[in-house]
Amino acid sequence: MIDEVRLHATTVLLARSWDRDPAPVELPGDAFAAAAELLLASGAGALAWRRIRGGPLAATAAGQQLRDAYRQHAITAAAHEHVLKESLRLLREVGIDPILTKGWSVARLYPDPGLRPYGDVDLFVDSADRARAAAHLAAGEAQDWPVDLTHHDLPPEDAAGLFARSRVVPLDGVPVRVLAPEDQLRQLTTHQLRHALWRPLWLVDVAVLLESLEPGFDWDRALAGPRAVRDGVTCVAALAGRLLGARLDGTPLAGARLPRWLAPAVTAQWAGLTTHYYDGVPLAAHLGSPRRLLAAIRQRWPSPIQATVSRGAPFNDWPRWPFQVADCAIRLLRSIARLPSTRRALERRHNPCEPSMY
Repeated sequence: MIDEVRLHATTVLLARSWDRDPAPVELPGDAFAAAAELLLASGAGALAWRRIRGGPLAATAAGQQLRDAYRQHAITAAAHEHVLKESLRLLREVGIDPILTKGWSVARLYPDPGLRPYGDVDLFVDSADRARAAAHLAAGEAQDWPVDLTHHDLPPEDAAGLFARSRVVPLDGVPVRVLAPEDQLRQLTTHQLRHALWRPLWLVDVAVLLESLEPGFDWDRALAGPRAVRDGVTCVAALAGRLLGARLDGTPLAGARLPRWLAPAVTAQWAGLTTHYYDGVPLAAHLGSPRRLLAAIRQRWPSPIQATVSRGAPFNDWPRWPFQVADCAIRLLRSIARLPSTRRALERRHNPCEPSMY
């Protein structure tokens, strides 16, 4: 019951929080404090602050924490913008013009730079230039900057198309190349599903992007490709509509039907009911003890979203447990296949005198 109250308060605080003048909210103090704790931990505290500022909740201890988060995010945003501009300058000195993904490319769509915190500056560089770009950044002052040149959510085989479709937007007079909106929507939803949508802030990103689309947006392009990509875009957008009130009218996604299990799986993760933290020891290392093996499997049990994505399963109303069992079994078999090297690694942990090969 406590988690249900906190989840309800969380969605109330986040719903339409990206509006330029969001409507104020009223919540019971305990529910608000619990939701604020969750949102602060997930990076969405500044958005919640916009829903309560000017009201009685703003004066509470939790409200002051949300206000402080907003101020901190605004300061950090300025620092990250400086890193972005300087990183682009350094790379363009050697003829490399990367695409910025995530980070500021999403934050710029919010009405206030302090609303969307981000960490790394994610730059997509053609594979032929990646080693040279990394070496140039590592050679000077940028070596300690949070710049990431690796990307798991963009198709490398379509690099030429990504660059051809990309757009240039200004940041304090500095041109910044960003993904086309169609590619950005696909990239955001792919990334979020790969990480099981565990941060509420990510779903706000999709809502903000959907409501910033300009006439001429190519829905055929956005929904092209494998069914998994199309279903992913559709489901994440529909979730943004159901949970956060994102407006989908006038898009092919309006009226999209969600699988029955999806929204509960997402909110369960927001509430911290499904966590997947473990000690990093492979499953096969516990084969000698059924009790430890069962505990390890329980720790690693995939969420319905993780199992669906990793097994390439359809987003339909079928039960998820067969995919969860299959995903866990496959990971166990892979762990068994690596067992000899695992044992050697574990032995080195317990024998610090043995020289390391790394």
